[in-house]
Amino acid sequence: MADEESRGMVMKVSLWVVTVVASLAMLAAGASKFLAAPMWDELFIQWGYGVGFKTLIGIVEIVGALALLAPRVASYAGLVICVVMLGAIYTVWSNQSDLGYVASVLNLTLFGIVAVARWNGRWTPGG
Repeated sequence: MADEESRGMVMKVSLWVVTVVASLAMLAAGASKFLAAPMWDELFIQWGYGVGFKTLIGIVEIVGALALLAPRVASYAGLVICVVMLGAIYTVWSNQSDLGYVASVLNLTLFGIVAVARWNGRWTPGG
């Protein structure tokens, strides 16, 4: 019994560590869309998107990072950011960009873990 409780506590703490790391990484990524705006403006235009899309992605990344910290909506936030990361991976691949895949794949993995781990406790309409 004590072993099960111990394991449960380790799993909860581990999930929170992954959640906080993923949230901080995405918060930094989203903030960079505004703080390093000229660089991102140039890249988004080069990729064929536009500055408005860069702003939208930055907002989604920041809101997703913050929502990840709320267990009831963390699974939804994780899924939204996974979609953004799939888009980032596609963009890097299709444009043969120098940015590489590592950060996007790592974020996709971390947010996917949190989305799956928080799924049973998610908010549902009427419940």
